[in-house]
Amino acid sequence: MAEMDAAAVLQLDRGRAALEKYAAANHLTVQVYSADGRIVSPAINRTPLFDLFSRGQGPALFATCALKCLSQSGPTPPIVIEEQYGIAVVGATLVLGGAVTGAAIAGCALTTHLTHREVVRLGRDFGLPADDIWAVTRKELPVPTSWLLLRGELLGILGNTLLSENYRSRQLEETSLRLAEASETKDRFLAALSHELRTPLTSILGYASLVRKGKLDEDGVRRALEVIERNARLQTQLIEDLLDVSRIISGSLRLDIRPLALGPVIEAAVGNARPAAHAKGIRLELVIPASEAIIAGDPVRLQQIVSNLLVNAVKFTASGGKVEVRLELRGLEVQIAVQDTGVGIRREFLPYVFERFRQDDATEARAQGGLGLGLAIVRHLVTLHDGSIDAESAGEGQGSTFTVTLPALAEAEPDLRRVPAIGPDSALLDDPPTLRGLRILVVDDDADARDLFTRVLEQCDARVRAVASAGTALATLESWKPDVLVSDIAMPLESGYVLLRKIRQLTPEQGGRIPALAVTAYAGVDDVKLALTAGFQAHVAKPVAPIDLAVAVGSLARSIKPS
Repeated sequence: MAEMDAAAVLQLDRGRAALEKYAAANHLTVQVYSADGRIVSPAINRTPLFDLFSRGQGPALFATCALKCLSQSGPTPPIVIEEQYGIAVVGATLVLGGAVTGAAIAGCALTTHLTHREVVRLGRDFGLPADDIWAVTRKELPVPTSWLLLRGELLGILGNTLLSENYRSRQLEETSLRLAEASETKDRFLAALSHELRTPLTSILGYASLVRKGKLDEDGVRRALEVIERNARLQTQLIEDLLDVSRIISGSLRLDIRPLALGPVIEAAVGNARPAAHAKGIRLELVIPASEAIIAGDPVRLQQIVSNLLVNAVKFTASGGKVEVRLELRGLEVQIAVQDTGVGIRREFLPYVFERFRQDDATEARAQGGLGLGLAIVRHLVTLHDGSIDAESAGEGQGSTFTVTLPALAEAEPDLRRVPAIGPDSALLDDPPTLRGLRILVVDDDADARDLFTRVLEQCDARVRAVASAGTALATLESWKPDVLVSDIAMPLESGYVLLRKIRQLTPEQGGRIPALAVTAYAGVDDVKLALTAGFQAHVAKPVAPIDLAVAVGSLARSIKPS
C-alpha cells in the first residue's frame, strides 16, 4: 500500500508534470522512494551534476538522505539535507494518514566553490575522474543551505499534496464503484420485491374475482380459498423478513434468552417443513441424539434459524432428493447441520451467501424466487446467540451443508414451556375459544378490518360493536359498557394511544380500567413497548389470524378483571 501510494505520485500525468516543473525550475533532479527505501520511479530532470554523481558512489547521497527521511516521524517531519564535500541533496518525507509512505529527494547542488584539492578528494572517494568532476562543477553556481531548505519544503508540500490528491481520487473512484454497485443491488432488490409482491397478489385478486362472480363450483371455491390463504401467508412472511432486516439494521432486534433443549425446537421446525418437502417428493430426515442438547437461547428465533435453512434446502432440492437435519453434541458446543442434495453453490458465490439481497442468480430467468434475506437473517440471529454459521458446497449440482455452531450449557435446567410453532398453519391447529357473554368494542378506521374482526369475534359468541374513530369509541364506551377494547393504533384525528390515554383518565365506573388489546400493523419491538406503556395490556400484529385474535381477546378477558 505504501509503495503504491508513493509511486502513484508519478503515475498520474498531472503529478509527473508538476514534479518536472519543480525540478526544471530549481535545476535539480528528483527521485521518489518507497517506504522500504526502494526507488519507485525513473529520475526526473536529469541534470549534469546528477548524471555525474550517479556513477560510482554518488547514488549513496540520495539513498542515505531517503533513509533519513523515512526514519522521521510526526505530522510534519523535518527537511533532511545530506552533504559531502560541498555536494548536497535535500529530502522530504511523504506522509499519508499519519503514516510515512515514501520520500522525495532532490539534488545534486553545490553548496560551495570546489578547490582543486576538494575535486581530487571527491574523485577518490566517489570513484570518479577528477577531470570529469572539475568539468561539471565549474559550470555550477553554489547555493546556500537556506536555499536548499526552502527547496526541500517546497518539494515536501508538492509531493504530499500530489500524494493526498491521488489518494482522495482513488477513494472517490472506489466510493463511486461501491455506490454504483449498491445502486445496482438496490434496483435488483426492488425489482425482485415487486415480483415477489405481485406474484401472490395475482393469485389472490384473480381467485377473489372468480369467487365474487360465482364462476366456481363448491370444490373450485374451496381450492380458490386455499390459494388465496397460501399466497396471503407468503406475503406475510415476506413482510416479516423485511421487518427483521429493518430491526437488524437499526439494532433493535432483541432475544428472549433462557435455558432450553434444542431437540423440541428443531422438531417443531422440521414438522413445519414436512408438508412442503412432501409436496415436492423430497425425503426429510431428522437425526437427534438421545442426550439432550441444552443451550441458552430464544426458542422462537432458534426455530426461525432452522426453518429458514430448511426452506432454502427444500426450495433448491429437486423431487426425489433428500434433506437431512442433524443435531450433535461436540464437547462444549452444539451443532445443527442442514444438508441437502440440491443444486449446490458455486465456489465464487460462497463468500457472499450470507449477504443481504445477494442471490447467485438474480436474472429474470432465475429458477427460484425470494429476496435473498433468509440467510442474512439466519447469520445475524446465530451471531446474537454467540454462535457461528458456515456454508459448504462442492459446487453446482453437489448439494450444500449449512452448519450452525452454538455454545452449550454444561449444567442447566431447560425451560420446558411448549415451543411456539411459527409455521404457516400454526393458527389452524386448535378450535377457536368461546367468548360467550363478552361485550367487545372494536375500533379501527379500516372498514374491512372492522368487518373481519366483528365476524371473527361474533363466531366465538361474543357481542361486538365496531366503530371507526376514537371519538365514537369514547361515546360507545360510556353508553354500552363493553368488557374488552380491541383498538387499532394508526387512525386519523386521534390515534389509539390518544384514545387509551383518555380512557385511562376515566373512573373505573366509566370504563377507565377496561382491558385493552392493540391490533396494529406497527409490529416492531419498540411498537410493542410503546403500546404497553400507553396502557394496552396486550399487542397483536397485523395481519392476525382469526383464531389468534380470539385467543388474545379471551386471554385478556380472563386474566384482567375490570373493577
